[in-house]
Amino acid sequence: MDDKIDLKDVTFIIPIRIDSVERLDNLQVVTDYILSLCNTNIFVVEGHNRNTGIVKKILHPSIHYFFNEDDMDIFHRTRYINAMARLVDTSYVAVWDADVIIPSIQFDLSIKCLRNGISDMVIPYNGKFLETGFSLRNQYFSTKDMSVLEKNNDSMKLLFGSSATGGGFFIDKKVYQMAGMENENFFGWGMEDGERVKRLKILGFNISRINCGPMYHFSHPRGINSSYRSTEAQINATKEYLRICDMSKEELKIEIDKWFHMKET
Repeated sequence: MDDKIDLKDVTFIIPIRIDSVERLDNLQVVTDYILSLCNTNIFVVEGHNRNTGIVKKILHPSIHYFFNEDDMDIFHRTRYINAMARLVDTSYVAVWDADVIIPSIQFDLSIKCLRNGISDMVIPYNGKFLETGFSLRNQYFSTKDMSVLEKNNDSMKLLFGSSATGGGFFIDKKVYQMAGMENENFFGWGMEDGERVKRLKILGFNISRINCGPMYHFSHPRGINSSYRSTEAQINATKEYLRICDMSKEELKIEIDKWFHMKET
């Protein structure tokens, strides 16, 4: 008897730029973990200047893998997510980082919130985004035992305060489309997660949190796509965030129409 969580009406979108061996290992462990718990669909999209074939080789055969030749140093993550979201034919989307996992019950509670109409978007953790560090990361990779992480919550570094919104989220696909999906004005790392939440709130959609546990982030070396690449990039991201936050609902609808018009032309 299959006792996996039924997420067949969900498609996970995982954008990836492989910039270290650790990132590659994280992707394999994270996707294997999701598939071990859930009957679901996973899209992995890689953008890089050369397709080595390694990513496709390490992924489970059921995963839909896409490659795009990309010579840009900066990974335009928001654009990749939107390209994949337009291919999704399930009712719900989960946009997911290649380095994060949550306890199994948080998957189950998240989808129930969406299916029961309680929420339009779900942040599947309690706001605590915990950095495992390399030691705990390696212990978990060796054992695949979630208790290795859960019993060490207090020893992990808390990233982004106690109300983080990044790492992953579940959303109704129709709502995602109405809300403009990802804001492609965010180019590179930073600020897009907070902007997305703010944008949906302005538009009047319901956002919920699953408060029974954290999200775990597996450590990896941080390059230009895992932090602000410059002070100018940080300033530009902040300006875009504040620009969206300052809009009324009607102004935001007009802005989103512009985004879709630009994609069509």
